[in-house]
Order: sequence, then structure tokens, then C-alpha cells
Amino acid sequence: GEGGFAISLPTLFEKSGAEGTYRRFKFEIAKIAKADELPGFVLRLEEKERGEPHLRMIRRDLATEAVLIEPAPKPKRTRKPKASAELPLFRHLSDETIALCRKAHPGWDVYGLKTEFDHWLEGDSDREPKNYESAFLGFAERFVRDAR
Repeated sequence: GEGGFAISLPTLFEKSGAEGTYRRFKFEIAKIAKADELPGFVLRLEEKERGEPHLRMIRRDLATEAVLIEPAPKPKRTRKPKASAELPLFRHLSDETIALCRKAHPGWDVYGLKTEFDHWLEGDSDREPKNYESAFLGFAERFVRDAR
């Protein structure tokens, strides 16, 4: 539709299979979105008040005139960021954890569950787990159970 599709950059990074660092991937995606030269699509990098930016893709034939003229505005930061030592740059799931999650929850998108988990973690600074992957598996179990 007119709003297109948005995906968080960490999720896009994982799904892309990129071999470089997340930081480099984010930089390159920002350059691609700024150039906005992908045939058939309008690309916008959307900064979020919390968390990582999202890449929005809108079919050019469905994009409104306002979208074609003006990029999305950056939101004002409303909270003081944590010290950089406290923030995980990139939360990673091992192949083993991904396989365990897929076995326990067939048909569910592991990366979608990971995005939900990361958003939940970002909701409270006291939620940062000691063992990210173990906490993810527990979260996925509850999330899937509650969704049914």
C-alpha cells in the first residue's frame, strides 16, 4: 500500500547474510537510501525514538507526492542514551539457538521473534539478560504460547 514496508536494520542485516560488520552494513544502507535510486521503489531510512532505524520501501507507483518530495523527518530524542559500554551493539543468535527455536516453534519466523524480543528488552533497561540466547528462547516460548 501507500505506506510500503519497513524493516529494522538489525533484522535486515541478519536476513541479508551480509558478511561485514553491522556498523558497515548500516552505513551502506544509509547511503543507498539517501541516493534513492532503486528502480520501482522509494527508500527512506526512518530514525526511531528508541532502537535502531528502519528501512522503509514503498513502490514508486503507490507513493504519494509528499513521500516522493520529502524524506521522513528524524524524531527528536526524548531520553538520555545509556553509556555506550551498556548498550549491546548487535545481539546475535547462534546457529544452534536458531535451530532450537525453529524445532520448538515450526512455522514461526525466528527473526521476527528476535525483533519482538529486542523491542521488549529495549522497553526497560533492567531487562538486559546475562545470557541473551537463553533469555530469547524463554521469551519465544512465552510469546508463541500467548499468541495461540
